[in-house]
Amino acid sequence: MFQYKLKTGPNGETVKCKARLCTCGDLQFESEYGETFAPTSWFSVIQLIVAIAVQAGLTLYHFDIKGVFLCAPIDREIYLKLPPGYSLPPGKTARLRKSLFGLKQAPSAFHGLFETWLLKYCFKPIRGDRVTFLYREGTSVILLSIYVDDGIAACNNKELYQQLLFLTDLGKDFKLSDQGPVNWYLGVSVKQDLTNKRTTLSQEQYVKDVLELFGMTGATPVSTPMEANTHLTSADCPPPHKVDKQFKREYQRIVGSLMYLLCFTRPDLAFSVNQCSRFMSNPGPLHMAAAHSILWYLAGTAHHGITYEAQPKSRENLLWGFADTDHAEDPDTRLERVSQAT
Repeated sequence: MFQYKLKTGPNGETVKCKARLCTCGDLQFESEYGETFAPTSWFSVIQLIVAIAVQAGLTLYHFDIKGVFLCAPIDREIYLKLPPGYSLPPGKTARLRKSLFGLKQAPSAFHGLFETWLLKYCFKPIRGDRVTFLYREGTSVILLSIYVDDGIAACNNKELYQQLLFLTDLGKDFKLSDQGPVNWYLGVSVKQDLTNKRTTLSQEQYVKDVLELFGMTGATPVSTPMEANTHLTSADCPPPHKVDKQFKREYQRIVGSLMYLLCFTRPDLAFSVNQCSRFMSNPGPLHMAAAHSILWYLAGTAHHGITYEAQPKSRENLLWGFADTDHAEDPDTRLERVSQAT
């Protein structure tokens, strides 16, 4: 079957229309695939790469590998039934030589192929992370990480990155799209100020999409994501036999959408989203009101994000930590709620 998808840009505009031929991987037998897992970069790793780039004066670049699930060879014998509109001569069938969208082993096959390429060109994996690699040549450095087909690289030698090593050689083995200095990555707006050594990450367009999705576009903003002295408890949950499935599903959609923001560019939502997420299985009206309060807060702070600034040499190795506790104020368990930031 074919899958159709629109790729959008920083302002919500359509950048590309995609059509993908996909297999029905759910119909595969265990004998037709082996390893299926493929790691992807954590958001915290991407944030760390940005922070390192700002402090070390590196430029962030974005590259996109086209058709990632189409370039890796497969080691199993798999035959494909062509979609309507395509035909083969009588007695003939289509056998896959390389992976295809939908195959269970496709992600793992591509990751193995790309990892082998990086190791061949002397990139060294960062310990404990199979998708982040480092290359050194004299004083030149390339630090990169990849999320499925979107790669981000921090480099201090543009010629090395574009011509002498990375993009030129990578383009020989993979179909590549060089996006240049990064300004949009995984739905996040990236604004680099190389002169002042400052980079800002924000998800303004994503916030606008979330507000539109839940009918909050014209909502009156509030100044905080949760009112002071708000205590969400299990006493506000309805009895099990009175659970409204549609109400529950709507609540889960709101909290799930907020979690993506929290993990990447909006740590100011950490406490409020954490409290709401405790009641995903059985939310009540007060819990929904708390989730709506977060959306009202976002209506006035859609442009907020994280800004990384280079520190003076005297302070660049300092680690700042903050912690707070509410001294056993959880009404359900009487446990302390502890928060920390580093």
